[in-house]
Amino acid sequence: MSLVMRPEINRGDPRLQQPWTHAPESVADALAVDPSRGLAADESQRRRQRYGSNVFRESKPRPALAILLAQFRSIVVILLFAATALALVMGDGIEALAIGVVIVINTALGFTTEWRATRSMESLRQFARTETTVLRNGRPERIATASVVPGDVVLLEAGDVVPADLRLHEASKLQADESALTGESLPVRKHVDRVAPDATLLERPNIAYGGTSLTRGTGSGLVVATGMDTEFGRIFDQVSTARPQQTPLEKRLDALGKRLVWLVLLMAVLLAVIGVLTSRDLALAIEVSIALS
Repeated sequence: MSLVMRPEINRGDPRLQQPWTHAPESVADALAVDPSRGLAADESQRRRQRYGSNVFRESKPRPALAILLAQFRSIVVILLFAATALALVMGDGIEALAIGVVIVINTALGFTTEWRATRSMESLRQFARTETTVLRNGRPERIATASVVPGDVVLLEAGDVVPADLRLHEASKLQADESALTGESLPVRKHVDRVAPDATLLERPNIAYGGTSLTRGTGSGLVVATGMDTEFGRIFDQVSTARPQQTPLEKRLDALGKRLVWLVLLMAVLLAVIGVLTSRDLALAIEVSIALS
């Protein structure tokens, strides 16, 4: 009885680490697949057991209330609230209203941005429930997007959502909308030619990224990354696991805000003390110190 040795994929192979800089035939060789036939059904199943399903890791979505409350953590926002309260105490309703409008606009913008990012990540996780067309033993076959594995040959046409990161093998007038990934507003023309090793995401037209949509043309591609190993998967992992961090500007504003808080408190105390010592009217002294602070 002879044992059939199945070819294994070396994930550290440079052809898979930087597929955009290698010819599609070379990438196919690294993936141990014939681009004209695709994978056999049993080999596809074996690879799915080895590499996992083409899905993003489950994570608890961030509640809308938590996103909203996070907008009020900045010391600058706290100072604006204090200024609003002070304006109301002094009877300056117009100034209080103006500051309140600034707070509302700032909160709305921050909340909307974070909420959209959360919903985008959730929609990316849902797209694994769709279907895509691959080659199985040389024949086109519709399968669940979650079943796509490294080495699959995916058939592409306009209107499709790319199921995983692909090294394009064929491309005929193929264009993709990559705005969700790169921010590029115009459709990107795709081709199969090699590009430089140091090419950025925007400079890899021979790669079709999972989660992007095709706007024109037809083609085929070799799956080089699935699930959390895709470019979108890496972004999803960073967003879902990393704690929110302040930008350098936000850090400087918070530091300045804290200094201002202590300075305001110190001035208020000094003015109150001076007022008491000079006028002996405690209520008036406190009112003046609050107003000037």
